[in-house]
Amino acid sequence: MQIKALSNVTIFGGSFNPLHTGHLEIIGALSTDTMTDRVIVVPNRVSPFKPEMGFLPDAIRLEMLQSALAGRQKTEISDLELRLPAPSYTYRTLQIISSTLPQASLYLALGMDAFAEFARWHHAAEILALAGLVIFHREGWPKQGQGDPNPLQNAQSWQRYLPAPWDTEKLLPAPEGLVTPQGRLLLRQLPHCIPGFSSRDILQQRDLEGVPPGAREVLAAYWKHDQGASNPP
Repeated sequence: MQIKALSNVTIFGGSFNPLHTGHLEIIGALSTDTMTDRVIVVPNRVSPFKPEMGFLPDAIRLEMLQSALAGRQKTEISDLELRLPAPSYTYRTLQIISSTLPQASLYLALGMDAFAEFARWHHAAEILALAGLVIFHREGWPKQGQGDPNPLQNAQSWQRYLPAPWDTEKLLPAPEGLVTPQGRLLLRQLPHCIPGFSSRDILQQRDLEGVPPGAREVLAAYWKHDQGASNPP
């Protein structure tokens, strides 16, 4: 990784199955964020929360990212999780990145829908010991009657989504978000709403409308080849 030792590095992971415009907007917002020096995009091999979902081949998902993100400033793609045994655990990934960049301040980018489930993640408390969180709002979340429309407006709302013992830690409010008593920025949100695209809908309907240029051509070629292989002459 060509990253300076002392820097703020934000990791954005996901299945990217397939990459859609919402993903690209997150990456774009992170790459222009003044508090982010570098963005590492990490495609999952198999998400522990989506084991039943039919996955596009790893090589296709990686090629979509490479094609759509070519030349983008402050951004790199890591195939780390694609080389590790399944399922893909964020804690394990952060351990490896932290050991590679021991002096960097690590952050993990999450949509608000993912943050609402964060306490259930594998070693969630240990993740927060390794990395702070950068939270995005997601269009259409929460559904009517489910959760606060903006649960990050005060310290209590932030903390009720955190795993123990962080849910009772004496976090301090700051203009950027919440910091630990030791002064580490633990949680912050970017004022950017993620469009409500669905990778599942794109796959089921084979609709390329929500897939960004570059990735769209890769996916269209794969589907054409896949259909030809399924229907030999």
